[in-house]
Amino acid sequence: MVEKLLKSLTITSIVSGIIAYFCTHFDIVFLKTFLIATLLQFIIWYLIGYYADWKAKIKLQQIEADMYKEISKQFADVNCAYCGTVNTAPIKITGDNKVECRKCGKESAVYVELEIAQVTSPIEDTGEKLDEIYNKLKNNEL
Repeated sequence: MVEKLLKSLTITSIVSGIIAYFCTHFDIVFLKTFLIATLLQFIIWYLIGYYADWKAKIKLQQIEADMYKEISKQFADVNCAYCGTVNTAPIKITGDNKVECRKCGKESAVYVELEIAQVTSPIEDTGEKLDEIYNKLKNNEL
C-alpha cells in the first residue's frame, strides 16, 4: 500500500518536474510551475476517478434493471394454437406473452390465469375418527 503511494507520488513529481523544466525555457519560475502542475495532476486524476465511479454506478443500475426483467420471466410448455406442437414459451408476469411455433412458424398468444385458494393443513391421525364415522354410518346414527 505504501509502496503504491510512493510510486504514484514519484511519478507525479517526475511529470511535474518535466513540465516545470520545460516552462523555465519561457522564463516561468520552476517552483511555481512545479506546484501548479502537481495540483493539476491531482485534480485531473480526481475527476477521472469520479467519472469512472459514476460510469460504473450507471452500468450497475442497468445490470440490475436487466436482472429484474429476466427474473420476472418464467417458461412454460404450451401447445401451438394452429398445429398443436409443444413449444417452450417465456412467460412474463408484466406483459404480453406470445410464442412463435417452431414447426409451423405462426404466432400464438399465451394467456396466464391467476387463481387464489385457501391455505389448508393436513388432517392428523384420522384413523380413529374414520372408524368412529364408519360405525355411526353403519348404525344409521348420522
